[in-house]
Amino acid sequence: MGRTPWQRLPEGTSWNDLRRDCQGLGISPKEVRRIVKACQSRGFTPKEGIGIVRSLRQRHIILWIAEDIRDRFAGRTARDIIKAARRQRERCPAELRQKVILLFDRTCQYCGGKGSKDAGPDGRPWHVDRLLARDRRYHPTNITLACARCNQKKGPKRARQGVRNLADVRPLSMTARGGINPRS
Repeated sequence: MGRTPWQRLPEGTSWNDLRRDCQGLGISPKEVRRIVKACQSRGFTPKEGIGIVRSLRQRHIILWIAEDIRDRFAGRTARDIIKAARRQRERCPAELRQKVILLFDRTCQYCGGKGSKDAGPDGRPWHVDRLLARDRRYHPTNITLACARCNQKKGPKRARQGVRNLADVRPLSMTARGGINPRS
């Protein structure tokens, strides 16, 4: 198994390299200072800090990286933190998932196959697919229903033209808490 990009960094990586890397990822200067301080207080090297920040930022799972390094991952090695970040992913809320399955009439929007309320035409659980994978929100204009096979085939690419999203199926409004309610 190959080494990850951060492991290929030279051993003489400095804290300034970590600062530059964080700024390159679009992290604010104030948060960069907090990240460096958190890494130093936990005893991580700058190279490990770069690996942690890249992994956490890439997964779009953590807003306050410095607090997580300091508090949530207390007593863990840099390698453990990176592995945990790779395992975590955002999931569609269960209530929204059920509504999407019903509104799309249990039909995959890529292959047109019909499934049950729990499983797609391939016999595996339904996927609520984000049309723009980089947009991590589950917004009506960004989600559709897909069987596992079609969603895995699509991968992180943008969905092809003509795939219906949830807003196309039925007019919807967002509630203050982010849930979806059909209009009457």
